[in-house]
Amino acid sequence: MAQARKEVFAWYEKALEPLGLTPSYVYVLGVLKDLKEATPSEISKLVELERPTVTRILDRMEKNEWIERFTNPANRRETIVKLTERGIVACDEAYPKLMEADHALNEMIEGDLETLKEQIKALNLTLKESQ
Repeated sequence: MAQARKEVFAWYEKALEPLGLTPSYVYVLGVLKDLKEATPSEISKLVELERPTVTRILDRMEKNEWIERFTNPANRRETIVKLTERGIVACDEAYPKLMEADHALNEMIEGDLETLKEQIKALNLTLKESQ
C-alpha cells in the first residue's frame, strides 16, 4: 500500500512538474483559496501533514511568491497565511492538471478512481480509530 501511495504521488508530481508545483503545494493552495487565510496549524490539520512539514512547504511557497505571511493583529503570536495573486493563478492552473492526472490514472486502473479513494479514506479512518 505504501508503494502504491508513493507511485500515485509521483504520478501527480509529474503532472504538476511543468508548473513548478507538487501535490502538497496544491493542497495548501487549495485550502488557502477556500479559506482566504489560515494559520499554519489550521493548514496542517486540513492537509493532514505535520506542522514542521507545512512550515517547510510554506517557506518554499513564500520564496515563489505564491503566499504571504503576516502577524495576526489580534494575536501577535499568531501568523496568518494567505494567497498572493500569483498563488491564485498557480492554484487555478494546477487543478485542471490534477484532474487530467486523475482521469489518466483512472483509465490505467480500468476502474473508478473515486471508489478507490473512498476505500482508502475509509481504511485510513478505521486505522486511526483503532489506535
